[in-house]
Amino acid sequence: MPAPWSEFAGDFQRWDREAEKGKSVGIISTQVYTRKKVLQPYFAEKFPLYKETVVGNEIKKECIGTAFYGRKLNFCSLPQYVSKLTPSILVLDPPTDIFTKRELDVVFYLQQSLPSKMIARALDVSHDTIEKYKTNIFQKAGVCSVGQFKEFCEATGFDRYIPKRFMQPGVQFI
Repeated sequence: MPAPWSEFAGDFQRWDREAEKGKSVGIISTQVYTRKKVLQPYFAEKFPLYKETVVGNEIKKECIGTAFYGRKLNFCSLPQYVSKLTPSILVLDPPTDIFTKRELDVVFYLQQSLPSKMIARALDVSHDTIEKYKTNIFQKAGVCSVGQFKEFCEATGFDRYIPKRFMQPGVQFI
């Protein structure tokens, strides 16, 4: 049956085999979900289902299948963990459209507290270019420091934003 995730059938079969061994197995599945065709990460856990039969004085368990549940992947940043806030859901679409695509990449890296030189290397641009992006970003956000910018990001939801290019469809066993 054709499905957007069919290329990962081998991973899903491996997931079944692991669960059939008698333990629950978790994965992070990043796929296109819903009718809107949105790429989203989900946490899913699969576990075995048993049929118990009594043979003499012994109870025999036979794995008759597997079941699983899934939910959007919760994300807990270090500041959320320290302040004991509830984990949030990652978002792949920017909460507002005030930043350009390239600025959004810089916004993501600024959230990681990376210095401009490292951001420049990651984006394959000059340090001066990143400084110009930072100036534009701070101006659009109405802030003048990284600390204020992080507060802006928490207030607007950018602290949960990750550019789609960092989230590729796939299955990761955990």
